[in-house]
Amino acid sequence: MQKIDQIGKQDVSYFFKESALMQVSKDAEYLLSPNLGAQALLSRVKQVDTRALVKSLWHDVRHEIFSLNGAARGARVLARVHLHSQTLNLYSNEYGSISVSRLHPETDDELVYAPFGKTVLFATGDDSPSIAKFDIDDNVLVNERRLTIACGVPVSVDHDHEAYCHTWGPEDRVGLVGGVHLSGDPSDIKVFDRRSGENVAWFPGDERVTKCLVALEALASINDPGAQEICRELIYHYHPAVCFEAFRQLYRLAPKDAESFIPLLKSRGDEKLFAAVRDCIGAGDGS
Repeated sequence: MQKIDQIGKQDVSYFFKESALMQVSKDAEYLLSPNLGAQALLSRVKQVDTRALVKSLWHDVRHEIFSLNGAARGARVLARVHLHSQTLNLYSNEYGSISVSRLHPETDDELVYAPFGKTVLFATGDDSPSIAKFDIDDNVLVNERRLTIACGVPVSVDHDHEAYCHTWGPEDRVGLVGGVHLSGDPSDIKVFDRRSGENVAWFPGDERVTKCLVALEALASINDPGAQEICRELIYHYHPAVCFEAFRQLYRLAPKDAESFIPLLKSRGDEKLFAAVRDCIGAGDGS
């Protein structure tokens, strides 16, 4: 009878453990669902026990990492951690990710990054971290305001027309802030200067754009005989950066051939792209 009771207790313990894991997975999938607007995502974050969710996800990540050894463990850590922002990815699916970021005095950012999609920031403990939130108007940051993220008071950022960065005040302490990010449709990641509000740089958000740019640079470096044909094809690419780089490389290889595409480039109606094309022609060597 004692042995039967012991087995029963083990079964009950296993049942509750598996039920808790299933709930964590359900909560994560509930937050990372497709076609959610910024306010809908904010409402869902308020409904979920985010402290318990972060704790459980961290337990899973820790178990995953320490179950490996040597280079495999190091590779898994690098896959999970973004060193620049000191962010740990706790969970992700095809629609987005759940993460925690470490806040410290150096997180009082000078640059503001505006990715694509939507983000809801939430407190992971008793700390109340702050962010500076901006509106994006005509590619310029405006209307800066400081917002506090507290327990039960998450903050939503719609990156279609808003951006944020972490701030650090004398009353702040080193701690963590959680984030739920829905990716949305890929677009460029814009970088703004916090002081001036001006857009000073960008990164391609679509990895296919990055691959095309790298491929064009590689073809140029090895003088690939098929480079001209590839450049001709990529001039039709939807992204202006790929289109321009293809034109630039083709102009270096065959100026007359490249000039035949100028009417096409002008017809796109992209002033920045065509200004870059004019500068390229003015330089005379495609560099």
